[in-house]
Amino acid sequence: FSTASAAMSDEATLNYFRANKVAQLMDGLVGDLLKAKPALPHQFLIDRLQKIKECQPPYTLVLVRHGESEWNVANKFTGWHDVDLSEKGKQEADAGGKALNDAGYSFDIAYTSV
Repeated sequence: FSTASAAMSDEATLNYFRANKVAQLMDGLVGDLLKAKPALPHQFLIDRLQKIKECQPPYTLVLVRHGESEWNVANKFTGWHDVDLSEKGKQEADAGGKALNDAGYSFDIAYTSV
């Protein structure tokens, strides 16, 4: 431990290590998914999210990016435009929500960019 971390309380130290473990699990999520090409990607996400949930501190910040939009398909820059999701994007959004739910996540508050 450095001097700064030695001064942390036991709870703060535990939360620090939990946050690092979560970061490690999240770091390669997309790469692992693409590399593994699992037959059941939904289950792969549920399993990874469950591992993350097991080591979480008492607070949770979940960041989710939108699924594929119609302008993504057309290779157009969206900027500040609110573009509808493509059919694939709607499926991606639905699968992401189901994976979070199936992994046992619940939310007190949510923010969106639109």
